[in-house]
Amino acid sequence: MRTSIGTLLAALGMAVMSAHPAAAQSPASHRTILTHAEVFNGTPQWQRDRTIVIDDSMITAIDSATVPASRAGDVVIDVHGRFVIPGLIDSHVHLATDPDHEDSPDRALARLHAAIRGGVTNVRDMAGDARRLADLARSAAVTDLPSPDIRYAALFAGPTFFSDPRTHSSSEGFVPGTAPFMHAVTDSSDFRELVAQAKGTGATAIKMYAALDSTAASRIVAEAHRQGMLVWAHAALRPAMPKQVAASGLDAMSHGNLLASAMSAAERSAWTKALGAGQAPPDSPALDSVLRVMATHRIIFDPTLFVMQDFGGLDLAAAVTRRAHQLGVLISTGTDSIGAPDTTAVPDIHLEIALLVHKAGFTPAEALVAATENGARTLGIFDHVGSLVPGKRADLVVLGSDPLADINNTTSVRLVMKRGVIFRRV
Repeated sequence: MRTSIGTLLAALGMAVMSAHPAAAQSPASHRTILTHAEVFNGTPQWQRDRTIVIDDSMITAIDSATVPASRAGDVVIDVHGRFVIPGLIDSHVHLATDPDHEDSPDRALARLHAAIRGGVTNVRDMAGDARRLADLARSAAVTDLPSPDIRYAALFAGPTFFSDPRTHSSSEGFVPGTAPFMHAVTDSSDFRELVAQAKGTGATAIKMYAALDSTAASRIVAEAHRQGMLVWAHAALRPAMPKQVAASGLDAMSHGNLLASAMSAAERSAWTKALGAGQAPPDSPALDSVLRVMATHRIIFDPTLFVMQDFGGLDLAAAVTRRAHQLGVLISTGTDSIGAPDTTAVPDIHLEIALLVHKAGFTPAEALVAATENGARTLGIFDHVGSLVPGKRADLVVLGSDPLADINNTTSVRLVMKRGVIFRRV
């Protein structure tokens, strides 16, 4: 049973964000100016006393404290003493795996509402009912819905996977394994046609899930990339293991426990024993060889430490994440959750960020980069979001307390803006 988010936050000394009604959204065609901002630029030092100018949905200037000449309709917000970071990105959520029950419309909308209020401006859905996801993504993108923007994957897996009841729920109306967004593949599959069908559902990536060998993985990656789609995958596909998955040339790999399967049984045993004794684990040449491939080819790793607590594998997953970070692998923050279906709940990403610091050895600045810049890279949208620079969309969060001094302060959300629209203001 999953521990409540309140209990988990309390265990790390993190305050639960108090509930406030969502603010009215800003009008279209306007200029918003944030003055006296402390701006996070990916380093351990703040850019002090900056003015951020936002024209409609875009950041057009970040300058010293000088405020530009006013014009009719300007909204000027003084954020003196507060800290501005890019919008947070949860790079591993599930919003439509079970659309008729756990992911019913009201529960999904409540999760999304809580996420945007808690500072999450973009999410990556790792495969579900693309019909539902397409509707949610469109409403979020045009700001009809108080929600992060949504990117989602179509799922490819071996035929044996489609006995899983989750696939029946999320592809209801299709014979399991035949939906264009959730398809069984074999060596004889027409990957060109299947990727084209998947792309037609609005998915921006293919997720390789299970029961795939290295040949199938490589063919999927090659064809998806040819058609301009990203490829995301579990770190082990069984029979394809992490070394073969990384060698396929994909874009991102998920789950610390699955990446740990790159180690031999003896290495995993030695790591578990060392971690249980509070010691640093020994070298693992097998794991390091996979991590070096990932670092060289900039394959992003999404360890999902938050959900590892449910499987009793947090220490091992965190140690693998620490080693990946040491070897230069890009890390993004994904929860494999998103948060409770309660519009006042704290999104799970805040705990994922804190776990990177408290369990995987990241500095607060490095954890924020994982939750912003690297999250945007994972979703394939770093040209548009993920950092606060002129020319990018105005996706940002204003915090009341300094997260570089204490990473738990990411929960001190005071204002959330997505595409220049204010979704929460305290």
